[in-house]
Amino acid sequence: MEDFPVIHLRGQLGSLGNSIIQRLLREEAEIVLGRSDFEKANKVFSTELEYSKSCLSRSEDRKIDQGHRVVLIG
Repeated sequence: MEDFPVIHLRGQLGSLGNSIIQRLLREEAEIVLGRSDFEKANKVFSTELEYSKSCLSRSEDRKIDQGHRVVLIG
């Protein structure tokens, strides 16, 4: 079991998804995104990621597992 939450964001993120990512970057969490969203988030939030305790992962590398949280945005 992880020491911090693993949160999978799925769907069309848009401005709501970006707001959620920005908020999660203030905490200690692993944020799991699809490939295209992962690349966009790395560019948009590069400064926040540098100083954040959170990290971004691709959904191809981090599968949904017991205890993970899944947020569906649509």
